[in-house]
Amino acid sequence: RAGMGGRRMGLAVWMGVVGGLLLLAAPAPAVATCSTFAAWLRPDNVRPTHPNCTGVPCDNNVTAFLTLDVAPDAMSVVVRLQVTAVAGATQRAFLGAGVFGGAKADQIKPSGSGAMLSLGVPHMTPGKTSTMSVRIVPDDMTALLGFLAEDRAYAAIWTSENTDGELRGQLGAPECYESRVVGTDWTNSGGNKVNPYAFANVLFNKMEPSCAVLLQLATDDSRLFPGEPLQAQVNDVAGASLLPGGGVSTASDAYYYRRQRADDLSLFDTVWLQYGAVNRGDAEEKVYAVGQLAGMGVVNGLKAKGANVVIISNSPDNYMMMANMSMALPCRQLISAQDSLFTMARARQSDWLTVWSLNEGQPDSRMTLEPRYYAHPFVVQTGETGQGIMERFGMSEKEMYNNNPAVGDIGALSMGTVLCVVPNWLNTIGGNGQKICTATN
Repeated sequence: RAGMGGRRMGLAVWMGVVGGLLLLAAPAPAVATCSTFAAWLRPDNVRPTHPNCTGVPCDNNVTAFLTLDVAPDAMSVVVRLQVTAVAGATQRAFLGAGVFGGAKADQIKPSGSGAMLSLGVPHMTPGKTSTMSVRIVPDDMTALLGFLAEDRAYAAIWTSENTDGELRGQLGAPECYESRVVGTDWTNSGGNKVNPYAFANVLFNKMEPSCAVLLQLATDDSRLFPGEPLQAQVNDVAGASLLPGGGVSTASDAYYYRRQRADDLSLFDTVWLQYGAVNRGDAEEKVYAVGQLAGMGVVNGLKAKGANVVIISNSPDNYMMMANMSMALPCRQLISAQDSLFTMARARQSDWLTVWSLNEGQPDSRMTLEPRYYAHPFVVQTGETGQGIMERFGMSEKEMYNNNPAVGDIGALSMGTVLCVVPNWLNTIGGNGQKICTATN
């Protein structure tokens, strides 16, 4: 399987004929290490106008953040919802949460339409953040993905007083930034050298100046963070923080988590407490630090000039890790303890050798939180069509959509669109118009 002339891809991106390479500066809309879709929910997003926002500034003391990821086989989705209430916020008796289709941000829900995804009843406690994750098989995945790609899907949490929504946020593909955070070596009590490691993501809302930060620490002995994280910061180049209050004080933040039951996906186990907005990489549930920025000018300036992430330990010397962030590379996923090249390939109907050839170093080392390519990023050029690209790489329309859930219409691709391509090597056509592999008996 010669693939790209026998070369391992590393950070390169396919374009034009097979064998051409292009470094990618701003990938979109291919899936990266961030969630495929996200929504920031607030009372002032409710349509028609929230009753508490009529003629006065809206009470945004209760907000929510939602991510939606499509399974590789496009048969199910995983939706993660967290609700944050400031201390002293008025208690809301939530009745349910869901994802709705057919309305843009300034439109009300179409008459007679129900939730496309019902998420259950979220929890709220003043002064805390509660989270829940739900795996759902949609009744109509095609319609759901169509609304998501067209920015016509939104998430809402409702109460008996506000059946149109107590909180609402439009779902869309966020702009994703990332960083591998590697600290200086330290020596543990056993005399062994440790290389601390973390992975950071920042999701930017394309529709409004909001962001969400996800920080995860490796937990294996060889990459362990010394002590406990005391504070985390994500700053722009001038030192201004993206996070509420200037940073995340992990010693005092408390979070509630609701676990979906395996025997009945409509039910949840008892709420339990976990601490820390700097997440353990092996944690069952992750918590985002969600912020509201001053304006889109701040967001654009940040993206143009860059940002950095800092994690500080409570160790006697206040050990610190820091790294610069950049636009996330597409078609990658973070390795978990359950992942291998085989599981990644199987999920995408590929093979382990193809996945291995995409990644530098030792891609089968199975180090958690390390990003790995699962598909070739392919940049659409002038004159290229979705049908032509599928024929070139031997992919079916279903396979192309499964690997590119944020693409609304494969038949109407724009120049510069990045697709995640998993070639069927026996049917892939090279630049000379001939198949690059020939099956033999």
